[in-house]
Amino acid sequence: MTGEAAEIGGVVCSTPPKVPEPVAEMALAEGMRATIHGAPHGRVPANALAKAVRRADALAARAARVPGTRGRWSPYGKGPLIANDPRFDEVNGAGFVHLQGRIDSLGHDPRTNRLFASVGTGGVWMSRNLGESWKSIGDKLPTQIVGAIGWSKAKGGTLIAGSGEPLMGGNTYTGLGAFYTSNLGKTWRRAKGVPNGAMAFKVAIDQAKQNIVYVATSKGLYRSTNAGRSYRNVKLPTGPCKGKHTGKCLLANFVTDVVVQAPDNFENKGGEVLAAVGYRAGARPFPQDPDTLESPNNGLYWSKNGKPGSFDKLEAPGFTPQHRIGRIELGAAVGPEQNHDYVYAIVQDAELYNGAPPSSIDVPEEGGESPLPPNTNFNGIYVTADFGQTWTQMANTETIAENPATGSALVGVGQALFNGPGIQAWYNEWIAPDPTRQVNGIPTRLTFGLEEVWQNTVTRQPLIGPSDFKVIGRYYAAETCIIGVGGIPTCPPENPSGITTVHPDQHDAIWVSHGEGDLSLVIGNDGGAYVQTIQEDLELNQAGWGDGANTGFRTLLPYGAAMAKDGTVWYGMQDNGSGKIEPDQKQYMTYGADGFYAAVDPDNSDVAYTESQGGGLRVTTDGGQTWTDIGTGDSGHMFGNPFVMDPLDAKHLMTGGYALYERKEGPEGDWVNVFELGTEKNDVPRQMSAVALRGKTAYAGFCGVCDIISSAEPFKNGIATNVGGKWHIAPAKGLANRYITDLAIDPKNPKTVYVTLGGYANRQWRPPGSYGDENKQLGRGNVYRSTNGGRTFRSISRGLPKAPAFTIIVRGKQLMIGTQIGAFLSKDKRGSAWAPAMRGLVRVPVNELQQAPQDKKLIVAATFGRGVYLYRFP
Repeated sequence: MTGEAAEIGGVVCSTPPKVPEPVAEMALAEGMRATIHGAPHGRVPANALAKAVRRADALAARAARVPGTRGRWSPYGKGPLIANDPRFDEVNGAGFVHLQGRIDSLGHDPRTNRLFASVGTGGVWMSRNLGESWKSIGDKLPTQIVGAIGWSKAKGGTLIAGSGEPLMGGNTYTGLGAFYTSNLGKTWRRAKGVPNGAMAFKVAIDQAKQNIVYVATSKGLYRSTNAGRSYRNVKLPTGPCKGKHTGKCLLANFVTDVVVQAPDNFENKGGEVLAAVGYRAGARPFPQDPDTLESPNNGLYWSKNGKPGSFDKLEAPGFTPQHRIGRIELGAAVGPEQNHDYVYAIVQDAELYNGAPPSSIDVPEEGGESPLPPNTNFNGIYVTADFGQTWTQMANTETIAENPATGSALVGVGQALFNGPGIQAWYNEWIAPDPTRQVNGIPTRLTFGLEEVWQNTVTRQPLIGPSDFKVIGRYYAAETCIIGVGGIPTCPPENPSGITTVHPDQHDAIWVSHGEGDLSLVIGNDGGAYVQTIQEDLELNQAGWGDGANTGFRTLLPYGAAMAKDGTVWYGMQDNGSGKIEPDQKQYMTYGADGFYAAVDPDNSDVAYTESQGGGLRVTTDGGQTWTDIGTGDSGHMFGNPFVMDPLDAKHLMTGGYALYERKEGPEGDWVNVFELGTEKNDVPRQMSAVALRGKTAYAGFCGVCDIISSAEPFKNGIATNVGGKWHIAPAKGLANRYITDLAIDPKNPKTVYVTLGGYANRQWRPPGSYGDENKQLGRGNVYRSTNGGRTFRSISRGLPKAPAFTIIVRGKQLMIGTQIGAFLSKDKRGSAWAPAMRGLVRVPVNELQQAPQDKKLIVAATFGRGVYLYRFP
C-alpha cells in the first residue's frame, strides 16, 4: 500500500504520497478533531487580538530591558519550492514545478493591469506583469492574515483588504477587521465598522459607484460608502440572528460571497446586490444545545441598492433546497457585452457535509452500523437570469462528482471512498464566467474550481441550463494517476510528456482581458498562483498552465522546521508536503501530501524524519531520495501530530496519539508503547497534543475532548510525564484548561517544564467561551511554568500580549516563544518581563522555534505564511 493509511469509521483510507494534499484531508481533519499543535488558537474574543497587537507595540518601546531583543531575523530559503527535482521520486512527475503558499483571494486594477493577491497568513502581494513576478505590499499591516482583497478606483485608487482567512477549517485564523491603502501598501489604515475576530470571504466593489464597497465576513455583510474607510452592518434578515454574530448567532451570519450588479446594455442600471449566507454545516444543531441550529437561514439575500435594512431573503425557486445549502460562491456576468442579470453559483451540500447518506441509498444515521460518509460535499452549479430571483440547475452531484467522462483525476474505477470531486467544497470553491464570450448577452464559457479546475465542455452556446463540464486543471498531470478502489492511487504517475498541472484546492480566480485579443485566467490555490493566457477565440487546456506563477513570493506555510549543522533545514508545510532547504538555500519538496513537523540528525542531514496527516511518519537516510514508513499504528494521532527528537541523542524520538511511543534506535528501531493516556470521566479518549523529550525525561500534553465544534462533551487538557521514574498523569494544578501547544524541559532541572497554550484545537471562529462552552477554567495567559514535575503550574505570562502561543524554547537564562503575532523573549526564566524580538520579521504566526545545533546564537523558526527564518542574537 502506498502512502499513509488512517482508519476512519472502521475504513482504512490511503493517502497518496505524490499529491500535495489528499482530498480526504478535510474529512480526516474532522475525524481527528482537526487539531494541529503548531497552529492552535487562544481565547480570542472580538477585541482580544487587537489588544494583543497594541500590547506588543507598547512592549517594543521597552525592548531594551530584555536581553537579546536587538537581534535580527533573516529569511532562509530562496526562490519557489521546487517540486520536480529528479532526485525525489515521491513528488517528481506529478506535474508540479514551482510552488508557494496558499492564495485565498485575487484582485485586479484594469487601468494599470496590476494583480493583487492575499496569501493565507502571508499578507498582501502585487504583480505588475500578470504574475511573472510578485512583491509584498502588506508588510506594514498589523497582521498578515488577510482573506479577501478588492481594488476600487475611488479616491485615486484604493486597495481594500479584509483580514481573517476564508476557510472554515480546523486551522483558520481570524482577523482584525478591514484595512485600506491608497499608496500600494506604503501605508495602511484600519477601517471602522468591521469587527475583529472575523473571517473575510469577499471584497466587492460597485463598479458604477466605486466609493461603495462590500466586505463579506463570518460576522455579517458590511457596506462602505467612502471607499472602505468605514462600514455599516447591512443586517441581513437571518431571522432572530439579524445583525448578530455572538451567542446562539455565532455561526448564523457567515456571508461567503457577495456580488454587485454593474450597469449594462440590457436596461440594468446597476447597484443591486446579491449576497450568500453559507455556513458549511447549515442547520445542524449545536452539539451542546440540540434545540438550537447553527445557521438555519443559509441562502441568498437580495437588495435593490445594498443599503442597511434593505435586504430580503429570496425564496429562489430552482435553487438547492434550504436544508442542503452549505457554502455558496457566486460568479456574476460582468463583460461589457453581457447581460448582468446572469449570475452563476457553486454550492456545497450541507447535508452531505453533515454525514447524511445520499438520498438514493438507505443506510443508517450517524452512529448506526458503519454507514460510509459521502465521498463528496458538492451539491451543484446553478444559473439565474434575473439576478437571483429564480434559478436553474446546470450540474449536480452525479454529473460532477460521479462522472468519469469529466476527466477528473478523482473519479476512477471503484471511485475512492473519500476522494470524490468536491469533497472539500466547504473549504475551497469558486466560479467565474468568461467576460469576453456571450450569445445575446448570455455567457458561453464558465470556469469553476473545486480541488481541480473545471470548464464547460461546449463553450459556444449560452449557459442557461444543464451543461456538461470537464476538468482542465487535473489533480495529477498524468492520466495514468487515478484514484482507485479503496482510495489507493495508482502512483507514482507516469508523465513522459512533462505536462504540468495546477496545484490542487482552488480558492479564487479572475479573468483578465488585456488587449489584442489576449485573455488570461488567473487562479489562486494551495500552491500559489497560476496563469493561463490564450487568444480569446481559443480554449483553455490542461497543457497551458506552465510551471506556476510564483516568482517573488515568500509565502510558504511550514508547521515545523529543524536544522542540521551543515545548514540543511527540513520542514513540513500546509499542502506543500515535506521538504528541505539545502545549504545553498534552494528549496525542494521531497514528499507530498500535507507536511507538518520534521527532525534531522544534526550530524548527518541525510537522516531526517517527516510526516503527513494523522501521524504518517517516515524516515530517509539518503537525503529524501527514498523513504521508509515508520508510523506507530495508533489511530488516535492528531491531524498534524507532533513528534520530537532528543537534543542529546539523534536516535531517540517520541510521539503519541491515544498512547505515547518511544524510539531509541533511530531509522533501524521500532516504536515502543510506553504509556496509555486513557480516557476522561466521560469516556472520551485522551489524545497527545504536544511532547517534549530530553535524555530520560519526557512530558506530553493531551486533551479530550480537543475540539468543541463537533462534541457536546467539555474540553479537558492534561500533562503526562515520567519524572520520578514512572509514567503517570501529573496533577497540573493551576494550569489553565486550554489546548497545550508546546512544552520545553529546562536543561538545568528536569522537574522544571514550560507550557504554552492556545485555545481549543485551531479554530479561532469557535473560541473558548463561545456559545455552548461550559469550561470554567480558561485561566489567563498563554505561558505557564512548573518546578515540581508538573504537579503545580503558575502563569509566567505577565505583561505578554494575550495572543495564542504556539512554541517555546529555553535558551540559557531566557525563554523564547512564538505566537500568532510573532516572537517574544523573556528577561529571565520566571517571565518577569517580556519583549518582542521582531527586527526583520513581519507580524506573522511563529509556529515552531528550535535552537540551531551549530551555533548557540542562532534560532530556526517556522513562520506560518513567510517560510523559514533565522534569528541571530546580538
